[in-house]
Amino acid sequence: MITDRFDQPLTVASEAAAEAYVQALDLSFASEPGAAERIDAALAADPDFALAYCVQSRTLLLEGRTAEARAAVERARSLAGATTPREQAHLEIVARATAGDGPGALALLEAHADAHPRDALPLSLALGVYGLLGFGGFVDFPERQVALLERVAPHWGEDWWFDTFLGWAYVEVGDLARGIPLLDRALAARPTNANAAHARAHGYYEAGAPAEGDAFIAGWLPCYDRSAVLHCHLCWHRALFALQMGEPERAMDI
Repeated sequence: MITDRFDQPLTVASEAAAEAYVQALDLSFASEPGAAERIDAALAADPDFALAYCVQSRTLLLEGRTAEARAAVERARSLAGATTPREQAHLEIVARATAGDGPGALALLEAHADAHPRDALPLSLALGVYGLLGFGGFVDFPERQVALLERVAPHWGEDWWFDTFLGWAYVEVGDLARGIPLLDRALAARPTNANAAHARAHGYYEAGAPAEGDAFIAGWLPCYDRSAVLHCHLCWHRALFALQMGEPERAMDI
């Protein structure tokens, strides 16, 4: 049976389609460019690959192409009958989130995370300030995020995507001692991971280390395409570090 890199079985016609799907998911998880092209390759190899439409939907939604994102997830739903119960639950969580039903998606995800703790895409929808928890109206969102990730952590081991978000979650609750080593490990495993670089910038800010944060971003940014989604935001973080160091002119130049 073909699986993704998280050991989840895939209903897919070929290894080539599965490989392109995994590449697209990793690029999306790292906020690196190229996810749309790889998911197109996956669907070219298998036009009936239901979970690939879920990744396509998320990619389109992040570009603000809501109508196209919803069409992609409806295509996934139309193919659900040929997939496993795990895949059906996966795509239903994505579908509800894409439709704007955050509470419904989160309720399904809570149960799904217990049954399938390594099903990464649904889990990812809960995370970050713009995720299902962040937009859920919870005053204790950062603590809930840590609790969710710690619940599934025994099933993960070392993985650059999971390390990124668990490390970031710890930083957001002020636990730098646990968060920063995880972010450093995530960057060592995938140095081009922009989400880990972003989280590491937050770590430097919370640690009150603007000079180190400025140097980190300056050293990391050349590997990142200027058109990529986080390039401008990371420059903004660098400008904040310049302001912290009393250099407003350099901040404006950045």
